[in-house]
Amino acid sequence: MSTCNHTNATKLKQLFLCGVDAVKPKSLFEGCNNTASKIHQSFNHDRKRYHVIGFGKAVLGMAVQAEKLLGSRLHSGSISIPLGTSEKFAGDVDFSLSANTTIEVIECARNNLPDERSLMAAGKIKQIANSMTSEDVLCVLVSGGGSALLCVPKAPITLSDKLQIIKSLSTAGASIDELNYVRIALSDVKGGQLAMEAKNAFRVYSYVISDIVDDPVALIASGPTVVQKGVDVNGIAKEILRKYRLWDELPNAAKEIIAKAWEKEDKINLGNNELFLLGTNAVALEQVNQPFAYPVVEKEVEIRNSLFVFHTEFGRQELWPILYVFYRPVQTESMVRRMWPGQLEVRLLQESTKNVVQGKDNRY
Repeated sequence: MSTCNHTNATKLKQLFLCGVDAVKPKSLFEGCNNTASKIHQSFNHDRKRYHVIGFGKAVLGMAVQAEKLLGSRLHSGSISIPLGTSEKFAGDVDFSLSANTTIEVIECARNNLPDERSLMAAGKIKQIANSMTSEDVLCVLVSGGGSALLCVPKAPITLSDKLQIIKSLSTAGASIDELNYVRIALSDVKGGQLAMEAKNAFRVYSYVISDIVDDPVALIASGPTVVQKGVDVNGIAKEILRKYRLWDELPNAAKEIIAKAWEKEDKINLGNNELFLLGTNAVALEQVNQPFAYPVVEKEVEIRNSLFVFHTEFGRQELWPILYVFYRPVQTESMVRRMWPGQLEVRLLQESTKNVVQGKDNRY
């Protein structure tokens, strides 16, 4: 790589890291935008008891910020985070709860797959939600990876049954949206059902960091506190399973559950339920696209919400590895599918003189 190109790549990497910093929990909770102002207001019910629950890859950092904002008003909590998170961020003050914290930390879901500890964590989180009264405020921290970290299969489906169904869908090429619709249909906590457990709370506030393009809040971590009014979740799940020719392979128990009408929306008290969408691609891109962005880099690459448009061969060959961590020197979609079956889709398209690369990670 020439000195000029190396300099450009270094500058682009700096822009990328700038975008990452913008969506770190500390930045999101301390921000000065309208959403941050509303978040701070949600922590101002001084005469109420606060409780924190959470599930997701970014939730430890979110819990640290919530604990700082709440102080002595925080009475209890439990969060479910990926195995190894505490060790990975040991010594980082932005990922370290206080020594006398009331928030229990449960690590589980090795390789982003629900396990017995995921069930235990979900049970404790569900118990806290169910214990809420009119004197309690429940703060729900949600981020990508939450589907595996909050897992309560609908009886009589077993964890093994659900894992096999989701694995089969993923292998067949189902999108993250499709996977989460099926997860919701087979769950006792997803799709707004956790909110139902907390129906007696004074308030239920959800703080969400998105891991899905276009930010469908009902599908991020499978939306435990989000009800899709007028949406037949079970009907959609059945269509998805038929689409991938998996319906006939389902255990009878799963078929019976999905065949039932989805009846959750009218039972959930939405009056005490509010959601804040904190971190998104748009937040990161807004920071990246500030006036201090480097003009020479802008000639090489156009950064959008869900794809990168490379205007030169240098942009595709040298800048793409920095922008997308799963980069490999691939030329066709079929090569990608052989490397990451059911997990990653990358399309290389030619549009006149432009090289367009779109990435989508469906593991969560």
